[in-house]
Amino acid sequence: MTRPIVATGLAAALMALASAAVASPAQPGPSGPEGHHPRFNFAAIDADGDGRLTPDEVKAFREARFREKDTNADGKLSREELIAAMMKGASARIERRVERMLGHRDRDTDGYISLDEALAGPGVDRMFKRLDANGDGVLTEDEIAAGRPRKGHGPGPKPAN
Repeated sequence: MTRPIVATGLAAALMALASAAVASPAQPGPSGPEGHHPRFNFAAIDADGDGRLTPDEVKAFREARFREKDTNADGKLSREELIAAMMKGASARIERRVERMLGHRDRDTDGYISLDEALAGPGVDRMFKRLDANGDGVLTEDEIAAGRPRKGHGPGPKPAN
């Protein structure tokens, strides 16, 4: 009986730790698909490299991330310090996204996306094919709302309450 409780407790602790690691500025190591949301970086936390995490290693990791964010070293994270830390992570993600966008759209590889390159491809046709429910060649607000993906729920209208 204690084994499932211990396993559940360990899983919960690791999830909490993963949340703290993800909330930190991006750390070197593996990242998720397309560079989104860093995965739990076990190696960064496992200070002695023995393949096991101790409470001291977890605390040391969290303290180091805290100190990185505490730029004025007053032992507290201000609103500005939290914003700066989050912007640092966001900036890296945006940079990766721009590189992917240039890779897909910049057909002549000049480092710019021209209007012709921006309009190239099946984007508009694909959008109308997917959203134009009655096939009349125009989109209404209702058709767009019905086809707009809802976070975590896929396309479709919001359920009635």
